[in-house]
Amino acid sequence: MTQPRPSKVLLADDEPRILDLLELELQTIGCECTKALNGKEAVSKATELTPDLIVLDVQMPVMNGFEACRLLRAQPVTRFTPIIFVTSMERPDQIVQGFEAGANDYIVKLFNPPELRARVTTHLGVFRALKEMTLQEKRRSLVTLTGGLCHEMLNPLQIVLGHLSMFESDKRLACVSDQVAAMSRAAQRLQRVVTALHEYSKETIETFVPLDLNVVIESALELTRPMLEKSGLKVDTRFQKPLPRPSGVPTRLTQVFVQLFTNAAQFVPPKGVFDVRTEATPQYVICVIKDNGPGMQKSQLEQLCDPFFTSKKVWSSLGMGLAVVHRIISDHRGKLEVDSRPGKGTELRVTFPVHL
Repeated sequence: MTQPRPSKVLLADDEPRILDLLELELQTIGCECTKALNGKEAVSKATELTPDLIVLDVQMPVMNGFEACRLLRAQPVTRFTPIIFVTSMERPDQIVQGFEAGANDYIVKLFNPPELRARVTTHLGVFRALKEMTLQEKRRSLVTLTGGLCHEMLNPLQIVLGHLSMFESDKRLACVSDQVAAMSRAAQRLQRVVTALHEYSKETIETFVPLDLNVVIESALELTRPMLEKSGLKVDTRFQKPLPRPSGVPTRLTQVFVQLFTNAAQFVPPKGVFDVRTEATPQYVICVIKDNGPGMQKSQLEQLCDPFFTSKKVWSSLGMGLAVVHRIISDHRGKLEVDSRPGKGTELRVTFPVHL
């Protein structure tokens, strides 16, 4: 499965020995460390790398930690980045000076390793939560804006398509029938894009009910069977029965698996194979979909559920399908994980909690 990226931590101290000790401790909790030997270098590297957390010594050459902290707080990219001072100064007024400069916390040299790890872990967790809250708020604003724009665009498009349909059947316009047909195809493509965007912007308001995920998947397979057979794909299923029953909206979850199977039909080569299996733990029900298609690059995986990303050569797909899938799964408190390598196929793992 794809792994979350390590937390990026910038360490600034004029003693290489201290930097090495800090790095050694923070690597044990999954941090990826970058080092700086003075405050000026720390500010420069922080601007370039945008770390998740900064550990600053106070007494450094060229620029001390207090000055560096004030500069970091003045820059948009590091304004809210957690900053921890590591200092040998223990006087209350010096500690207050650090907080006034913009620090979030401090730890005294020589530091206690468990305390260092605990403080860093806490501040990283808070920072991630704040970033996620900010991102969710931006998404909600975008969803509201997108829904309104789509509504305003769909009605005029219906009028355009209606008139083009009349033009296509008008024998007096036979001399421009090719041009009218081209306009009609373009308008229909635009309508599909706007409809997909509108679908993406919808909030889930249906009632959640206990459901059998096996039945949902079987329904999706039945709906996509003609497409799968036309593509020459062999589907192997292995369903655990009975499964614990998660709560969800059956029609929305059917939409998820229809889209995933449709992707398989588009990407897996003719006479390819994909396996669909279900399994369960006491807390989760899981569907694993594995194919022997071409696989994806790491850069493609990172953008896979972006609304406008597509790994297909055909522009009109726009990648909206998987964005909608990701949105529905998130609405169900579920998780979509993707493991894929070029030439090795793709494995999708869809997980839902048994109790919401």
